[in-house]
Amino acid sequence: QIQGMLSYLTYLPLDKAVEEKVIQIRQQHKCKLPDAIIAATALVNDAKLITLDQQLDRIYNDCK
Repeated sequence: QIQGMLSYLTYLPLDKAVEEKVIQIRQQHKCKLPDAIIAATALVNDAKLITLDQQLDRIYNDCK
């Protein structure tokens, strides 16, 4: 069942564009590195970020 669910997921690598966005987000928001990586990955890949973390949601929406 888990393998079936994983087949629907897409791997998004940390490429140069994501790295640059992470730096920009950390400079603007002074947030934790994992939050910046998550937000940057979603933004660069034009993916919708769904989270219950209010700070992460604010960062993501501020950068859109």
